[in-house]
Amino acid sequence: MKHSSRKRGSGRRISALFVGGFLLVLLLSLKKVTTSSIIKSRLTSAGYSNDFASWWVAVSKMETANFTSILAVKFNNLFGMGVGPADSTASGKTIRPSDGQEFATYSMKADSVNDLILYLKRKGYPKTFDSVDSLVMFMKSKNYFIEDPADYLKAVKSWL
Repeated sequence: MKHSSRKRGSGRRISALFVGGFLLVLLLSLKKVTTSSIIKSRLTSAGYSNDFASWWVAVSKMETANFTSILAVKFNNLFGMGVGPADSTASGKTIRPSDGQEFATYSMKADSVNDLILYLKRKGYPKTFDSVDSLVMFMKSKNYFIEDPADYLKAVKSWL
C-alpha cells in the first residue's frame, strides 16, 4: 500500500509540474496589450504605415503625458480629441473646468483610435509621411493643434 501511495504522489507532482510548465509557457506567449500596441495595431490595420503609427503613438504620449492624463486614464481619450461630428466613436463628452473646452470621452481606448482614424480620413491625411516633421506640419495645416509647430514637433520627438 505504501508503495502505491508513493507512486500516486510522484504522479501528482509530475502532473502539477506539467500543468505549471504549460501555464508558464502560455503566459509567456501571450502578448501584452499596451496603449501603444492598441494605437499601432489599429492604425496599421487601417492601412497607415508603421512609421505613421509610431509617430501617432508619440503624439498621443505627448498629448496625454505618457497616457497618465485624466483624459487618457478616466475618459480613454488618447489624442486630446474634442467633441466631433456625428460619425465620431465618442461615447460622450467632458468639459475641462479651467477653460470650458469640451473633450470627447470613449468607452475603450480602441474607440479613441477609431475616432482618430475617422478624423484622419475626414481631413485627408495620407497613409504615410516622409518624416515626423512633415506629419506635424500637415497636422498644423489641418488645425490639429494651436501651439507653435516647432515647439509641438520638439515635444513629439521627445517621445520617439
